[in-house]
Amino acid sequence: KQFDENAIEADFQYFKYYFADLQKVVYNKIQFQDEIIELSKELGRLQPQTLMYRDFQSRNIMIFNNEPYFIDFQGCMQGAPHYDICSLLWQAKAQLPDKWKSDLLDSYFDTLHQLPVAKTDETYLRRGYPHFVLLRLIQVLGAYGFRGLIEKKPHFISSIAPALKNLNQFLEDNPLVPKYPELRKVLESISHTSNIKKYQQNTKINNPKLQISINSFSYKKGIPKDPTANGGGYVFDCRGILNPGRKEEYKTLSGLDSTVQNYLDTETQMPEFLEAVQNIISISIQDYIQRGFEHLQINFGCTGGQHRSVFASEKTAQFISKKFNIVATINHTNQKNWVK
Repeated sequence: KQFDENAIEADFQYFKYYFADLQKVVYNKIQFQDEIIELSKELGRLQPQTLMYRDFQSRNIMIFNNEPYFIDFQGCMQGAPHYDICSLLWQAKAQLPDKWKSDLLDSYFDTLHQLPVAKTDETYLRRGYPHFVLLRLIQVLGAYGFRGLIEKKPHFISSIAPALKNLNQFLEDNPLVPKYPELRKVLESISHTSNIKKYQQNTKINNPKLQISINSFSYKKGIPKDPTANGGGYVFDCRGILNPGRKEEYKTLSGLDSTVQNYLDTETQMPEFLEAVQNIISISIQDYIQRGFEHLQINFGCTGGQHRSVFASEKTAQFISKKFNIVATINHTNQKNWVK
């Protein structure tokens, strides 16, 4: 019923068993236990006490007829209001800009002060805020550990690296929180950049359900149709890139030839173009993997479908294989019409 020191300690224990201990961190377990008990007592005493949603994050905010509604209340209890704003602003994958966090936090405390709730002095509220940010970051890692590392659910595995980045940033910005040395030692160890990189690599999940097809095409022949249930994916126009086909030495070659590839890599803006493409398609691929989607089509078009679009298709397939461990099928649709 209440998010008191016992409930807070349970969150710390959840983190300890389902995340910290799985990282094989060497630490003094007796001292660590004493510290989380003491910190739980401190946080359990903080005022004011209100209705605490406890899972106030973007996936639980639904928009219907332009009005916001909240879902998923099973963790609701009496507790400090700091926790809810922490869970929203420090959501791992949201990566809110610092300015947004600051403005939303100011608005939250201003509004809270206007409510008929005792002990809402802003100085007091702000003093407790960093401790609840830390508690939320730790609780989330415990959940990701259980759902991801134990139950092997892709969405939670892919959330670990962003959550560790959040924790790393928090510790850098708050050198005195937590003040307990053994707890801080554990947190600094698990959020070290080497551990973040490990989990970034672990998000390259092999998902045989998702099939990615990549087409190069000529705009003279039209954009390829998508016969799958997806109904159509990305179409990228390569015609803004210098055309090797206008040079006599490349005219009868294609984007499969090394000399053309070297030209596009070194003499044109193709690298910048592909970097932008990769950032865009990664959003959908990661989301499609997590949601179990089966198809995604990516198309690259140029004038003749022979040089730029072919090169872009090949490089994109390599990128997808390396980052997501998915082998994309490539179809150069205008190959029979290439200049020989």
